[in-house]
Amino acid sequence: MSRGSAARAPAGLLVLLLAWQLAGGPEAQDVQKRRGFSIKIAQPVSGDMVIGKTRIVADVKADRPEQIEAVEFYVGDEMIFRDTEPPYECSYDFGPQALARVIRAVARHREGVTVSDVVVTRKIDFSFAVRVNRVELNAAVEDNDGHFVTGLGKDDLTVLEEGKPRKIIDFSLETRPLSVALLIDTSGSMQEKIATAQKAASGFVDSLHESDRAMVIDFADKVYLLEDLSADHKALRRAIESTTAVGGTAIYDAVHATLRKMRPVEGRKVIVLLSDGGDSTSQFTRDKVIEEAKAGDVTIYSIGLGPGFEAGAKGLLKNFAEATGGRTLFASDQSELVENYSKVMDDLRNQYYLTYQSPNDVFDGRWVPIEVQCKRAGTSVRARKGYFAVRTVS
Repeated sequence: MSRGSAARAPAGLLVLLLAWQLAGGPEAQDVQKRRGFSIKIAQPVSGDMVIGKTRIVADVKADRPEQIEAVEFYVGDEMIFRDTEPPYECSYDFGPQALARVIRAVARHREGVTVSDVVVTRKIDFSFAVRVNRVELNAAVEDNDGHFVTGLGKDDLTVLEEGKPRKIIDFSLETRPLSVALLIDTSGSMQEKIATAQKAASGFVDSLHESDRAMVIDFADKVYLLEDLSADHKALRRAIESTTAVGGTAIYDAVHATLRKMRPVEGRKVIVLLSDGGDSTSQFTRDKVIEEAKAGDVTIYSIGLGPGFEAGAKGLLKNFAEATGGRTLFASDQSELVENYSKVMDDLRNQYYLTYQSPNDVFDGRWVPIEVQCKRAGTSVRARKGYFAVRTVS
């Protein structure tokens, strides 16, 4: 069966093709070699996020290297450096915000020939960053048996930022409405499992409160939005039941596209990812997607379906959850899958919401580590592990 939208859902279906294009498109093509003369920007590459002082490195090749007159580096229309001897590189301060920028390198040959290369960096709107030096967190506290620890007060928890305790300002049971993206793997390997996935995901929809909203996204080698954010359970279930399994598996592309789709959503944001294996066709890499997940205020819950999960595939799912304060669960059959979706909802209903004051006033784009601890013996805390120190624009 074709994965074209006409065969999968009603007309007007939005195809998320993909953050790949939204992020500036594929890498620039290699320049044509002329007289053995070529240039390639080796660092950064297209799609990279650049913040602060960054090295720009060009790899220049010529049959006679001594005939290379100079290499000029541009950011936008501004020439920032002219290098007349190898290695051809420079440094540039891109500032505290990750913006889409065009970086160009032009090599000039003494015979009058010029070649150039271009990369486009990626913009990230950091939704999880310091806002007026106040940081928001969700925290789930469990005992050694995996039971949620309820009835805690703010004096029971400690927040460490860069290893130093910070004062908790607001503390309460988390009751804000949910905005959930149900991200379902519909690759060919899911053919015998798709009915199981549909039933379990539909059960999760039924457990949403009236104030909660959800969207349904499926993916194989491409990513499709089947139902946008909605509180209509019937429409959400219908979208889930429309899924069919065919094609490769592009988990990284799917998570990346979903993160970008949820970026403008306000409040409490969650992705529930269901997959039966590893990535096979993504354009985006693990590191780029994890970076974006850490930058977005979204909690990712990963569910692996099927027996005999390979270590690499397990690690892939765990990466998303660990980077965002979520959980990773595995199911071998339908009953376990239904149970796992229920565990995700239980987790979301048993979290604490807290804010603390950060003394950080240096918005240099660095990663600031956070650790939340519970003072009660025999407990553990799951929460986001840090934030990017990036000034946000209100």
